[in-house]
Amino acid sequence: MRSSTIIERVENGFMLTDRHEYEDGSSDESITVLEEGDNEDETMVKLLLKVAESVGYNEDKYGSENINITFDRKGRKVE
Repeated sequence: MRSSTIIERVENGFMLTDRHEYEDGSSDESITVLEEGDNEDETMVKLLLKVAESVGYNEDKYGSENINITFDRKGRKVE
């Protein structure tokens, strides 16, 4: 199986298009719209988690090593 995910910025948020091509020549496509909320950080977390899910990373309810996206690091100057 071959898969691809396309992320597009749309007027009210982001649109993710997942395409799957199977060995028998068939294919399918699913579209997910993530509406942008009042908090840009929360919207970005939702987008990144959805991308992780689309490539096979899933939350383990009882696991201790799940993805955790935070905005708690200081930036650094780039020259």
